[in-house]
Amino acid sequence: MQWLKQSTAAIVRIGPFVDDTDGKTAETGLTISQADIRLSKNGGNFAQTADSGGATHDENGWYLITLHTDDTDTLGRLDIAISETGALPVWREYMVLPAVVYNSLVAGSDYLQVDAVQVEGSDATDQINAQCDTAISDASLATAAAVSTVDTVVDAIKTKTDNLPADPADDSDIDSQLAAIAAYLDTEIAAILADTNELQTDDVPGLIAALNDLSAAQVNAEMDTALSDYDPPTKAELDTAVTTIRGADSDTLKTLSDQIDGISSEAGAGAITYTHTITSSVDSSPISQVDVWVTSDAAGNTVIASGETDGDGEVTFYLDEGTYYLWSQRPGYNFTNPTTITVS
Repeated sequence: MQWLKQSTAAIVRIGPFVDDTDGKTAETGLTISQADIRLSKNGGNFAQTADSGGATHDENGWYLITLHTDDTDTLGRLDIAISETGALPVWREYMVLPAVVYNSLVAGSDYLQVDAVQVEGSDATDQINAQCDTAISDASLATAAAVSTVDTVVDAIKTKTDNLPADPADDSDIDSQLAAIAAYLDTEIAAILADTNELQTDDVPGLIAALNDLSAAQVNAEMDTALSDYDPPTKAELDTAVTTIRGADSDTLKTLSDQIDGISSEAGAGAITYTHTITSSVDSSPISQVDVWVTSDAAGNTVIASGETDGDGEVTFYLDEGTYYLWSQRPGYNFTNPTTITVS
């Protein structure tokens, strides 16, 4: 079956026409008129061709027929039949195609139409429009949500930036604030120094007494640290200090120093052994390296014995029976001087 283009004139070849007696001899001299060429369009009744030219012999019983545009105006099957006296009947079948299909499949000058209706199975335009409307609606909602979020964030940022100085590049405000802080700190530090300067040596025992609420372990740890860091002066250093004081203007100190120097290694010459123990008022631990001397008078003018406490905080004197006055001294400690002792 040959293809024809809808509503387009065409020349087709039909045959072979052969003798109706022997069925093989070609009939080359037939007269085929317009009325002899019968057409049936897509199963319709036969009717003569619209072209008046009839048919002309080509060769070997084949004839050429010109089809009019009216002959090919109906899509579908086109049957052509010719019957002439002396020859066997001849017929041909053709298929009339839409122009775009013919041009795509035969002429190669066009593309097959792929209609969206064939994909959707219904009105593609409505469905596509509906899908587009839905997509646009979803996009609009998403855009609105995004805009709302951006607005919220921008408002929050604006709230913060509204508190910035009018001229943030100018640091004069910052400098003035720093100066105010520095002045405040200077005032507070001066007040603290004033308070701490009021602490006198005589206040230390009271402060130590206030620490009684601390545990023994805490106190011992603090005392051990303090003692380990403390480097007491040597006797030579003390002698030098006494000499310095003596050379200043005190005759009393000079006399007392001479007496201590004279008997610094003397524990006394009495007949009775007297041992004196010095301990800490904080935790009762013994205090070593304390210079201790005994005088016969409360003014401390006459020294009769002297010594230094040992690791147990003890110092031993040899005294006669009577009442004496005991003096204690070690840098970093405060003692009650003098202490009245009775030897019997």
